[in-house]
Amino acid sequence: MDGRKTIVDTVDDSPNLKGIIDDLKKKKYLIETDGIGSGNFIFKDKEGIEKAYKKHKSKINILAMGTSLYSDLFFEGSCSLLKGEDFSTNTEDANNSIKRWQMDTKQYLPAEYKEVDEICRTLGQYLDFINRKAQRRIKPPL
Repeated sequence: MDGRKTIVDTVDDSPNLKGIIDDLKKKKYLIETDGIGSGNFIFKDKEGIEKAYKKHKSKINILAMGTSLYSDLFFEGSCSLLKGEDFSTNTEDANNSIKRWQMDTKQYLPAEYKEVDEICRTLGQYLDFINRKAQRRIKPPL
């Protein structure tokens, strides 16, 4: 190994990032499927997250929206790569949504903008990776 942390190590070693995941679960924005500790997370109600975000730009709503958007970006990009395409092939809509979210975040949390963006990017990548890993463990019925 070259000494770099994996995305899983980055999140697992950060009480702040793990705390944000716990906060998203408490708000029922994020749910863990297949039981506690399964490591398979989904955003329960993306429309509800977007509605809450538009209504009230609280930090948790901004984090939920940003993490959801980045998770979508990494999912779409990964799907492109699996099809032998460039990461950016199917990610234009996701990138545009992220840019709009970033402008809002800069307006509502100017002092924390860069940190919040990095948190959401990291958690989005983490959730996409964890979900893909969990899908590989599921065996199709015979």
